[in-house]
Amino acid sequence: LRPSTRLSLRPSTRLSLRPSTRLSLPVREEGKIRIDAIEGERIRDVPGIAETVYQLYRTTVDKMAPWGRLYLNEEFFERLIKSDLVDSIVLVVARGADCGDEVKAADEIIAGTFNIVDKIAGVFYGRYWGTFEDIKYLHFNVCYYSAIEYCIKTGLHRMEPGAGGGEYKFLRGFDPEIINSAHYVAHPGLRNAIVNFVEEERQGISDEREELLHEKSVINSKKDIK
Repeated sequence: LRPSTRLSLRPSTRLSLRPSTRLSLPVREEGKIRIDAIEGERIRDVPGIAETVYQLYRTTVDKMAPWGRLYLNEEFFERLIKSDLVDSIVLVVARGADCGDEVKAADEIIAGTFNIVDKIAGVFYGRYWGTFEDIKYLHFNVCYYSAIEYCIKTGLHRMEPGAGGGEYKFLRGFDPEIINSAHYVAHPGLRNAIVNFVEEERQGISDEREELLHEKSVINSKKDIK
């Protein structure tokens, strides 16, 4: 079992979130950027959406080479969108502002995230991000600010933007939480090496979490004084 970090939406973020929270996006030649959520069966109405989601996923994997690993293919996204699980899928996508309110074609999409929502538990799981254009602040607006707004709008209780990330996610309204994951490593030599590393990493993760929570308490105490 390996402890990692999960970052959950702080209640204070729900209360303080305003349009001014969002970082301003620079203007593209075609116009400004708009960000929308496509969910459930509406996703099926967008021609070519599975291919686009896969290509977005690939952009991040390719960018992370040699550490990125392409373990999903286009068929995975096609079958998932055709299945009953589509009701749990939310795509947060960026397009040119002149595209209109409705996403009519996948080729309008500049960037986006593939997310899963557990409506019963009220949890938003942020997963795969990708972009076809390198636009300043676009990542934070699509992955965090727009996703947080979606959670508030739909009444979800918690947003999990993914494991890892550390301080930059903390600064955007998330608290670090310890989670566990189970892995089986067949090779005994590699397994022993990983076990030793995890033992050392466990303490480091715990220390980092305590530091962030202490920083949060200091910030909150300063707010109370004001």
